[in-house]
Amino acid sequence: MSTVAGKLGSDPTLPKIPVKLGGVERYLCFDYNAIVLVEEKTGVNLLKASIGQPSMTSVRAMLWASLLHGDPELTLDEVTALIRPRNIPAIHYALNQAWYSSIADPEEEKKPSGEEEAQPAGAD
Repeated sequence: MSTVAGKLGSDPTLPKIPVKLGGVERYLCFDYNAIVLVEEKTGVNLLKASIGQPSMTSVRAMLWASLLHGDPELTLDEVTALIRPRNIPAIHYALNQAWYSSIADPEEEKKPSGEEEAQPAGAD
């Protein structure tokens, strides 16, 4: 397994999105390592692509890569065995949640609505 950006799962600001696979609740997280692994497996650059309707090859790679933070030894074949036609909608939903929450700025979420950023004196 390749490691790209240090220890897997080391960014505590990234949300972990639950999904039930094979009767076990697992957590998806898109850290930098996951993004690079998806690109290596599929050729798709997630930072440029729309993930609205990804191919099944991309779904499988995204699921695998986003699960690695919790289980770095998980193989692509093991993840493939967890995918069933009946759980594809739940997987797709969880992948979307994991992706969009990973690119949201956690600092922006903490800022109360309507509060403007402070400007330096004399910036009028």
